[in-house]
Amino acid sequence: MAQTTIHIQVDAELKEDFERLCHDIGMDMTTAFTVFMKQCVRKNKLFLDLSSEAFYSKANRMYLDRSIE
Repeated sequence: MAQTTIHIQVDAELKEDFERLCHDIGMDMTTAFTVFMKQCVRKNKLFLDLSSEAFYSKANRMYLDRSIE
């Protein structure tokens, strides 16, 4: 199957947060976007019911970082 490249522009902080989320789930951003697109095509709609555990929320990570310091 031929591969192609997609270029998008997003806020730098959003990208970092998304990279962290993907890492916590155990995948990279390319894999996450591929999974997302496959689900959208399979269901013929935007598949946006994605979440991570509350433990990995930004607020909780910030709390944990402060408590470690």
